[in-house]
Amino acid sequence: MNKRDYLNKIREYFSEKEVTREDINTVVEDYAELYDEALELGLTDEQVAQKLGNPRDIYDSIKDTLHYVKSKDNRIVAVMPFISTILFFLLIRKFYMTYFCDFP
Repeated sequence: MNKRDYLNKIREYFSEKEVTREDINTVVEDYAELYDEALELGLTDEQVAQKLGNPRDIYDSIKDTLHYVKSKDNRIVAVMPFISTILFFLLIRKFYMTYFCDFP
């Protein structure tokens, strides 16, 4: 595996985890520098990739510092309790009006 392939794997893995593009670029730039430094020390591409780690290990070690793309689906989840409460009270009102009042 060469440098380009290694960095692409990092980029793809972090994209799957919905990390922001800015953070992905920063991580890839940092690992590109580390990769170059290791090559200058005489390590082979395979040795460098092994020493730097796989994308999952890299992600696990820094995931608390990353920013994530906000999903639009989260907005609906956030409003659902409010909508449920309104529907509950409308149903209660309809039930009350139907069974306890003489007029429709």
